[in-house]
Amino acid sequence: MCGIAGKLLFSQKLNKKTEVPVIEKIREVLKHRGPDHQGYKIYQNGWFLADRLSIIDITSAANQPVISEDGKICLVFNGEIYNFRELKSIYLKKYSFKSDSDAEVLLRLYQEKDTGCLSYLRGMFAFAIWDERKKRLFLARDRIGKKPIKYYFDNNCFIFASELKAILSLPEVKKEPDWQAIGGYLKSGYVRSPLTGFKGIYKLPPASYMTVTDSGKIRTESYWKLDFNSKLDLPEENWQQLLENKLRESVRIRLKSDVPLGVHLSGGIDSSIITALASEESSGNIKTFTVGFDEKDYDEMQYARKITALYKTEHSEIKVQPNIEEIWPKMMYQFEEPFADPSMIPTWYLMSATKGHVKVVLNGDGGDENFAGYPRYRLMKYANFLQKLPYPLVISRLLRNLYSLGKIKDFDRLAKYLPLLKLNDNRLYEEITSILNTRDRKVLLTASLIKKIKAENDISGQLEILLNGRYRDDAEKFILQDIHFYLPDNLMAKTDLASMAFSLETRSPFLDHEFMELTAKMPSGLKLKGFQTKYILKKMALKYLPGKTVYRRKKGFLPPIEHWLRRDLGNYLKSELFSRNFLNLDLVNPLELERYLKEHQAGLADHSYILWLIFCLRGWFKVWYNT
Repeated sequence: MCGIAGKLLFSQKLNKKTEVPVIEKIREVLKHRGPDHQGYKIYQNGWFLADRLSIIDITSAANQPVISEDGKICLVFNGEIYNFRELKSIYLKKYSFKSDSDAEVLLRLYQEKDTGCLSYLRGMFAFAIWDERKKRLFLARDRIGKKPIKYYFDNNCFIFASELKAILSLPEVKKEPDWQAIGGYLKSGYVRSPLTGFKGIYKLPPASYMTVTDSGKIRTESYWKLDFNSKLDLPEENWQQLLENKLRESVRIRLKSDVPLGVHLSGGIDSSIITALASEESSGNIKTFTVGFDEKDYDEMQYARKITALYKTEHSEIKVQPNIEEIWPKMMYQFEEPFADPSMIPTWYLMSATKGHVKVVLNGDGGDENFAGYPRYRLMKYANFLQKLPYPLVISRLLRNLYSLGKIKDFDRLAKYLPLLKLNDNRLYEEITSILNTRDRKVLLTASLIKKIKAENDISGQLEILLNGRYRDDAEKFILQDIHFYLPDNLMAKTDLASMAFSLETRSPFLDHEFMELTAKMPSGLKLKGFQTKYILKKMALKYLPGKTVYRRKKGFLPPIEHWLRRDLGNYLKSELFSRNFLNLDLVNPLELERYLKEHQAGLADHSYILWLIFCLRGWFKVWYNT
């Protein structure tokens, strides 16, 4: 892992005397991403730096930037290429290497394949290559979006970095809110690519590369797409074996490390099966780390303990308390974009507690996207079923009857969406996955804010272009949407920024692109079978895990935010939401916000996600604009 950054001037030479202090400042800003070594290279019209976290080949020979013998090609690289030794032995035999690093292999592969090198890489990465001969900067991001690249440009220069805070530290970059991005945040709780929350600063989307010439010509291309159309018609037993073999291979290649390694274990099926396979593939005992809470309905430590006992791991537990006043500003700074996923809290504490024990951890991220694991996929299937029935009488009776049986618990969630069932699927899914739905936005947001964000591009209108011809049924349509937006812009951003805050590398076997290409070939009925999520993964997991672990109800990696905002954090929440500085921004209607808060704290309604959304927006403005 590393923090990378660079600057390319258009049609002008760089003033080394003025730029070196800027480089030094950015190195300090990104140092948490790579505390083991800092290096940079200056050219006539640009500079490139890398702060390195040493994982593979921890010797100085593997330090960055990596530069060709003639000095004409310079690479700064963040990530891991898991197949670098295979690439080295097959395609790069003619070269001599000074290190055993994946970064040096990537430089050589670029020399051989130019931008075509991307199709050979298996791993997570964000990198930039300056080619002096072609006067071209080549930037790329991995297929799933595990590693970030953010960038800014104007008529004079192009700037990129692993984190926004590095770009924002430069004097030529203005710090101005992007209301289009904030409008999107107020729906989903995160900012979708290519926006960032700051006007004029963007994210390179996953599975994309960019070329920038020294004359200022910028071009972005996609190099990979997940396609659900080429299905394999195989018996369930064959699918179980295929998945097991590929997931085991994905785990095995992610165990390569020259530093201590562990697993983040929640106690759910995804991280539990990764723990099982890692334990079997490792030569020694695996270290595992689990987060828990005092509130029993949210705590999963008892389930994690069963897995650690079964596989004899070296286990550590971290109990999270609601006293977040001290870490909240730190999180708002580190997450840098408007961001409101409540799981940021346990993720932060988990990364903090893991540091000092290991430098690399595996996790179960991606299991839900591969196997239709989120309850919202099941919810949409219910909705599609109900849309075919006479409305609303039969639906209402059916809902009452099913809910009274207590067997289909998602119907109580679906009931509030009954008036929206006439919407098309994309619109309905957007409402279901929104924190602030259409009604709440009209009530809570001020006319001033609504006017500012009205120019927002409607994401629903873009979905048909994204999805056209790449899925076979509705479940896969929603999975593909989440892989394109929710996975990279929420889950991967959260994991990357939280882990890098503590100089920790995270690896996700379920997000191996070859594994995801395999699951895309699977009939969706083996993922969401009837109303059972993760059907085939659960069948496969029974070989490694107790049935009670496999088939227990999904909890998710969430803190008891509903209870915290009623009790422990109630006063802190109120003081921040109704501070003069925040209300002066004229973003929310204070009387309506007070009503939501009172209803929540009195237990009349659960507005926890809405209140947390506004609370985090308040934190973003407070940290980045001192308001």
